[in-house]
Amino acid sequence: WAPSGIQQRFVSLEGEEVTKSWWFRTFRHPILTQIHKQFYRNGKKIVPLNISEMLSPRSLATWYMDDGNLNGGKTSSISTHAFDPKDIQLLIEALDQNFGLRAKAYRDGGRGLRMYFNSAESRKLHRIIRPFMPPIMRYKVASQ
Repeated sequence: WAPSGIQQRFVSLEGEEVTKSWWFRTFRHPILTQIHKQFYRNGKKIVPLNISEMLSPRSLATWYMDDGNLNGGKTSSISTHAFDPKDIQLLIEALDQNFGLRAKAYRDGGRGLRMYFNSAESRKLHRIIRPFMPPIMRYKVASQ
């Protein structure tokens, strides 16, 4: 799962304890540039109109591992603060169309909107994505 180029480094500040840090380098690739163009318009993050064609169980698992949360061991949410409400609605519709998942958007303080899955929908979500999650990330899903 993890890229092979990750390396461990030790950083020391004069007179302070040695601490561990990790670093890796990424490369530009035309495919990644193409993906970036689909999700950013004029420097703003957007949801492409064809998002339902892009959402697979694996891509949903990757998205959830990055932006998802298990709340109180029963419900789940996905941070969508950077998106406009109409884009979040596209995501909600794509999740329903592709997986039969019913999510709702709610205000998350002053940070924007977050997608929320009740406990029944969270169980469904976790069944879909668990096979694509490495063991170290399974703290984000309820135990079976």
